Amino acid sequence: MIKLEEGKRYLSLDAETDGLWGNPFAIGLIAYEVIGGRLIELEKAFWRLPDSVVKNDWVISNVLPTLDFPVTHESYEEMLKEFSDMYMSKKNATVLWHMGHIVETHLFRELKRLGLIGDWDAPYVPIEVSSLLAAAGEKPDSVDSYVEKYNIKRPNGSTHNPLYDCEVTAKVFEHLCLNK
Repeated sequence: MIKLEEGKRYLSLDAETDGLWGNPFAIGLIAYEVIGGRLIELEKAFWRLPDSVVKNDWVISNVLPTLDFPVTHESYEEMLKEFSDMYMSKKNATVLWHMGHIVETHLFRELKRLGLIGDWDAPYVPIEVSSLLAAAGEKPDSVDSYVEKYNIKRPNGSTHNPLYDCEVTAKVFEHLCLNK
């Protein structure tokens, strides 16, 4: 398993899209540093477009009700620009995500398509927490199941809220690193 190295930085990120194959409309990012052998939150940020951009019925019913942070942008390009600026300022951190294919990889393809990142700027060797769960013999597609099983303090919020998903992914990653 991965060792939490003192001073190492991680970015846990999550995006919500208009359907599995649609464009991002909400993004969360939490920056962490390993201090005293634990992940310590340094910074939290979110970006969100108006609900009116969402057309997928499943997303309208299951994702929009979980979003407990305000709309930050009216423009898709402006939202992605601001996200990319923050991401690029922290590019040396290792990215964590849970089930990053298809949604988070699409986010970075969009950043590249719009000229907001270069050829080599997407996360290089991101840590896919679902793969770590599978390697540990756990259910790979649910960080919530893992949190429940090991009685890990659940963050505020719920699945499909990008800030919740960022935080719960980091908690599961940390627990796996310390206990498996």
